[in-house]
Amino acid sequence: MVDAVAVLARALSFIALFQAAGGALFVTLFGSRLAVCTARIKQVGRIATVGAALLLMVHFALETARLAGNFSGLWDRQLQQLLWQSALGTSLRLQLAGLLLVLVGLYGSRTLSVLGILVVVAAFATLGHTVDHPHRAVLAALLVIHLLSIVFWFGALWPLRQVVMRETPASAAAVLERFSRLAIWIVPALLLAGATLVVLLVPGLAVFATPYGELLLAKMLGFAVLMYFAALNKLRLTPALGRNDVGAAQRLRRTLLLEYLLIGAVLVITAFMTGLYSPD
Repeated sequence: MVDAVAVLARALSFIALFQAAGGALFVTLFGSRLAVCTARIKQVGRIATVGAALLLMVHFALETARLAGNFSGLWDRQLQQLLWQSALGTSLRLQLAGLLLVLVGLYGSRTLSVLGILVVVAAFATLGHTVDHPHRAVLAALLVIHLLSIVFWFGALWPLRQVVMRETPASAAAVLERFSRLAIWIVPALLLAGATLVVLLVPGLAVFATPYGELLLAKMLGFAVLMYFAALNKLRLTPALGRNDVGAAQRLRRTLLLEYLLIGAVLVITAFMTGLYSPD
């Protein structure tokens, strides 16, 4: 029970964290091109940032309960101090600092936003299966590239849906086309970095008969479906929106929502996969 609750909190913190960082990145890259949505997107980004910080602290507290084996560990100061001095504590401090920078940056400083995003993502490289690996430096770099790509993609989906809903079709199509031009480079980096991480971390094909491997396969399937929706948006729906075709905006909103839910599901799978299991 304790494990499930802790990992669920971890999963929710992932979603809020990537939304906060990704929303700030979207504002940095596309905010000057929007006539209507910028203030609303920033406001949701601030809410996501505060929510992510709270969820991170809840997850940290629940990890003390996991160490104790029951919820009484929530009030064990010795365990809390032990965990605070661990890699998880270091990661938490970095992520909270990064979120603070993102929050301040959303009030007008692109530099602080970008710095905060980098700190938030780099914090993931301080713990997990990559830390004790012989190729730690390579794995850390690949992990940062992989996570930054997810930040870009996931964090843009809700703002893009707002753009389609609230901006003119011509303006929305222009933003979507610019997003697609960047995604042409970023999505392959995400997949290549992710695939290399799998090759280096997974000991062999036998892992796919374990819960870790089964969840990894589910992640791969999720990304395959995402690639279909991304291609559909780029090749059919965005041009249709630019032509102001009837129903194009509604179809785009629907596919963007499906992409958001799929990546959210992948983040939940990742939380359970890394929180409960090991590739070894």
